[in-house]
Amino acid sequence: MSSKKSFEQFVQDMIQKIGDFDSGNHNQIKEIIRKAIDYYDLKTVERVEEVGNKRIETLYLASMAEENMLLKLARIASGNENGIGLEVIYDSSVVRKH
Repeated sequence: MSSKKSFEQFVQDMIQKIGDFDSGNHNQIKEIIRKAIDYYDLKTVERVEEVGNKRIETLYLASMAEENMLLKLARIASGNENGIGLEVIYDSSVVRKH
């Protein structure tokens, strides 16, 4: 059984892969969240709807634990340990199934 990377290491690896990372760019933070959902085998999902010419990305959180994990990853990526929330990153398109 292989162990998973720490949140800090995962985020640093993703930032390196992205290259020209901007911690204020919510789309880049969403990309880290998408990769984390897959990497950590989470049940949380992101769904995308096209409404007219607008793309709406909605995060469906499966549990409080997963919400806390993704929030921690987002805060590490943004460099803002206290302020940024998933609602800010997803423009209030967050659904809690828990």
